[in-house]
Amino acid sequence: MLLSRPTAFVVTAFTALASQAYLDNVSPVVMVNEHAMPQRVPEELYYINIDDVDNAEEVTEPEALTPAAVAIYTQLKEEFGISHTEMAKWLDVTRRSLYYWKSEPERATKVGPQIEARLISLSALRDEMEPEHRSLLFKIAFSPIYGDPRLGEAIFAGASSEALIEWYDMLFSQFESYRSTLSHKEQVA
Repeated sequence: MLLSRPTAFVVTAFTALASQAYLDNVSPVVMVNEHAMPQRVPEELYYINIDDVDNAEEVTEPEALTPAAVAIYTQLKEEFGISHTEMAKWLDVTRRSLYYWKSEPERATKVGPQIEARLISLSALRDEMEPEHRSLLFKIAFSPIYGDPRLGEAIFAGASSEALIEWYDMLFSQFESYRSTLSHKEQVA
């Protein structure tokens, strides 16, 4: 039986993950997809519960994404004050793939689930943030002067909503400091 290249990658990665439980050998696992460079998989994903694999239902047809996801994308992009290109980086897809997903989300079965999962995490972060901090996320997440670039790395890596919220909580004082700096500059001008 011949496997397509993406399927072969998935099978190889799954075999490596599943065998680690038996070998008691945990080594970094690298995730490869055709849209990005290889990335290390977070340690919490190293182990796969074999019972979950045995009991998993076979997916025969990808679920259609809800139009609400496109609305969430638009809202997040506006509230975070970032461009379509920057949002594509945050979602780990190309700009073209993101445009295609926006125009026909139910047909974008290849990148749709990834986009939706990352949008859910970013939406949860947005819901936890102070409204006046939302437009500062880009500056705090990617600036070594005003924030901590490790938050940006977590966004790029597709960190869970819990991890992103934890970063926000750790950097809350920096968000406040930068917000007050901006409001002071506005008052002077």
